[in-house]
Amino acid sequence: MKDSLKSLSEMNWKLDKVYRLRLKDDPLFTGPVYESYCLDAKENSVCLIVRKNGKSVPIHNPQLAMILETREIGIYNAKNKSWINVDGTAYLNAYIKGFEEGEVDFDKRYGSIESNLYGNNATECVLEICNQYYHVGRNDKSGWDYGRSSVPKTISQRIIYEYGYYTAHVFCADNLMNRHRIIFDKILYNDVSKNEHVHHDLLKSNAEKINAKLVDFGFFELAKVKVLSAEDCSKLIGMIVENQLSYVIAMFDFLGFIRHLDNEYFKLKGKRNNEISKWFQSDKDGRAIRGYINSLSKKPEGKDRYKAYLHKEKVQKDYQRLKKGVRPH
Repeated sequence: MKDSLKSLSEMNWKLDKVYRLRLKDDPLFTGPVYESYCLDAKENSVCLIVRKNGKSVPIHNPQLAMILETREIGIYNAKNKSWINVDGTAYLNAYIKGFEEGEVDFDKRYGSIESNLYGNNATECVLEICNQYYHVGRNDKSGWDYGRSSVPKTISQRIIYEYGYYTAHVFCADNLMNRHRIIFDKILYNDVSKNEHVHHDLLKSNAEKINAKLVDFGFFELAKVKVLSAEDCSKLIGMIVENQLSYVIAMFDFLGFIRHLDNEYFKLKGKRNNEISKWFQSDKDGRAIRGYINSLSKKPEGKDRYKAYLHKEKVQKDYQRLKKGVRPH
């Protein structure tokens, strides 16, 4: 990736200083705004969109969104050995510049890849994108996903630029994969296990992880699930992984899984919510899970935000189609 990092290495970072962020016990990362960013990141992949000169630039990382939107963030002043506040918004331009140059570099390197996705080199192209995405795109220890999944521990203009740069690669790669979802899925699920260069983590899909949790908590022993064939159960897991959390909770409720968890595993609903939240990497206190479950009640609260109730009819229809051996759309 040295060629695609040319612009990064040649940037002039005069007087650029690196500061350590105060992450632990910082109220900046515990309030309702931060929790909202976490929820948006889970539901929509993007938690904040900033606009400059008519261009929209996404931020996937909730911690980074808070930093770049906050005028007073805590940093450690090594010279005075004390914590002080700096203006986080002053780093926003570096993020935007990094994103813009990341888009350009992605297009230079992978702009022609679409023409090869349906030819003899399709498998090689797909695996190259995925390997860069998860494992080697940034360096030999991490991929482009660094820009979305890593938590900033230090801050400088260069560091924030780098977040923007790799977030652009994630953004462009996601768009590419969404435009050609069928070919990517076909190759990844059928051919990836044969390629020794793809890390094991790529094989450990969300479906496998969630499936393991559902097994642990007796999901497949539910009356409505036991009547499904093994193939239909696999399709059901796919539906759970691919849909939004609001849909998932509505499906869990219809299948009787929420009640099953309460009766067999959790005396406290808060612990139940926290556990489900971990499966889907939602907010740490289970607030979103609680909101979605409550929205299914006769007198729901927060209906404008938590809309699992809108999926009640759909999950029932999807289940009936599944029993007939038809994968719902």
